[in-house]
Amino acid sequence: MEFLKRFFYFFIFSSFYIALCAAAMAFQTAYLFNVSHNWAFYGFVFCGTVCSYNFHWALTPKLFQNPTTPTSALSQIPLWLHIVLVATALMGAGVLFVILRPHWFWLAGAGFLSFLYSAPKIPLPVTRFLRKIAYGKTIFLTLAWTYITAVLPLLITDTKIDTPHILFCVNRFFLIYSICILFDLRDRESDQKEGIRGMITQFNLKAVDRIYFGSLFVFFSSALALAFFFPIPVILAFSIPGLVLLFYYNWFKKQASDFVYNFILDGFMIISLPLLLLFEI
Repeated sequence: MEFLKRFFYFFIFSSFYIALCAAAMAFQTAYLFNVSHNWAFYGFVFCGTVCSYNFHWALTPKLFQNPTTPTSALSQIPLWLHIVLVATALMGAGVLFVILRPHWFWLAGAGFLSFLYSAPKIPLPVTRFLRKIAYGKTIFLTLAWTYITAVLPLLITDTKIDTPHILFCVNRFFLIYSICILFDLRDRESDQKEGIRGMITQFNLKAVDRIYFGSLFVFFSSALALAFFFPIPVILAFSIPGLVLLFYYNWFKKQASDFVYNFILDGFMIISLPLLLLFEI
């Protein structure tokens, strides 16, 4: 019974939930800029996210997973389940990649960025070396999410990239990066034990605060700049998750539960879509 509970939690509030968020974020980009929707692409994003997420967790030693909450539901998921999900999602992504083969070059870039984030955890000499130099591991993850959910929907539809597109991508990048900083703060201890170096791991907490608030400053600045191209309800929908991250920063730093991180914080990446749809009613 306990295993079924963890199994259900993992599917609903972690792997599949995050993959749905990624696909919805890609949908939001197409919706916002009124470009054609490619459902095979959304499926590819979903499968690729499930594959990447489980690959990363499969490489994370159980000892290091969320050390402040040793009874974490995610830390109890068996390795074989991660492997099954990686294999299944990889097959799905492979089939959809064939369907989307005219865009193979842009799609391959998404896989490369995702791999860079997890590469330091692979137990090989060359990847162990990456642990010592991977100061930008969180930036790799943020770039991957921004590229896949904000840039790729434009590239595969041959959209001419203009100022509003660039501002939107900058806005998404710094929102996601702010969220990733909170995850890195939670995982500072585990990253230090694994020997993975990064800015959030190595810098003192005051420096991390400056990086966090600096990221939110760029986020809000780009949101204001988008007001020249979109109506106020759109800007408000974009700004609300940033405001929550700004005023509840200290609260989030004290949290360690899977629900807060894998549901609430990850949900902030896509909460602007339902808000956008609500404001347009």
